[in-house]
Amino acid sequence: MEQPLQPSGQAQNVPVKKAWYKKWWVITIAVIMVLGAIGSAGEDSKKVTDNQSTTTVTPVEETKKAEPEKVMEPEKITPEVVVTSAALSKAYSENEVSADAKYKDKLIEVSGKVVSIDNGTFDNEIIIRLSDGQYDFNGLHCYMKESERDKALTMKKGQTVTLIGKGNSATIGSPVLKNCWVK
Repeated sequence: MEQPLQPSGQAQNVPVKKAWYKKWWVITIAVIMVLGAIGSAGEDSKKVTDNQSTTTVTPVEETKKAEPEKVMEPEKITPEVVVTSAALSKAYSENEVSADAKYKDKLIEVSGKVVSIDNGTFDNEIIIRLSDGQYDFNGLHCYMKESERDKALTMKKGQTVTLIGKGNSATIGSPVLKNCWVK
């Protein structure tokens, strides 16, 4: 008796591989993505509904909104805290929670040596970094007001300056002041 011929190089009973799109992990990922899309579509419709709710605005409220906020002249504002950039940086490096209690949301006058003058996100901010008194790694970041652009353009690295701004906690260990201006 003759045995049936098999193609050379193939063994009997070799399992057939599934196509990649039929594997369990591909199907699981697809199901998760579909459920996520359905869930986010439901949230978007809730937001639209919330935004479309009617609110009544009285004429008094409209007048309040139309009035521009009164901006005080920087020369007439007295800071709540006067400190050096090195002391402020040290306070935040030792205990950020304690430093926030002392400096956050307060008007601070800070003096120190300029380490760098940089552009912020998308070049629409000016950030002046002041020395921390040691390594200049965790120095103070002062986000300047747009009106202070010309003054920032004249500053040089190593120059000693005095800035006034509002305390805004710390980012990656570096204290931050917002809406700063040069004294």
